Amino acid sequence: MSVIEKGLVLDSNVDINTYSSIEHDDLNIITSIVLHRTASSSADGTLNAYKNGQTTGAHFLIDKSGQIIQTANLNKTCWHVGILLPRCQAEKSCSKKDLKTINSLLHEKGLSFSRRAKNLSRYEAQKSYPSRFPSNSDSIGIEVVGLFLKNKDIFEDPSQNQITSLK
Repeated sequence: MSVIEKGLVLDSNVDINTYSSIEHDDLNIITSIVLHRTASSSADGTLNAYKNGQTTGAHFLIDKSGQIIQTANLNKTCWHVGILLPRCQAEKSCSKKDLKTINSLLHEKGLSFSRRAKNLSRYEAQKSYPSRFPSNSDSIGIEVVGLFLKNKDIFEDPSQNQITSLK
């Protein structure tokens, strides 16, 4: 049985190896878990990046062997979610007012695409969950090691050990 103590998961199946470079502000509420893929063949590449000061990362990393590594304290925010896209747009549920604001932010003249995307993300971040997608400020990130297969345009399937560990 797992126990969480001071933001750390105390469980024989979880190795704790946290990196201050990926821990940011306090995480006061958790509304969701966001799953990611690493696009690498082993956990070592990700862990080395954290060790070398990379500032983006997730709370957990699951290697192909199924090894679970807690890489950040659950009381800390990790930058694992990028630009927030409008959830209402993806679900075709935007109000007319919201859709008008989204479109004006996306098509604002004189700004680069990057700036317009960031402005849209800031607008979305002001909404409360679940009216928006999960953000860094209210979610736990889990990285599952897996290569991106360019020739097939998909990630390789997770190993059975990864699936078991993820559960």
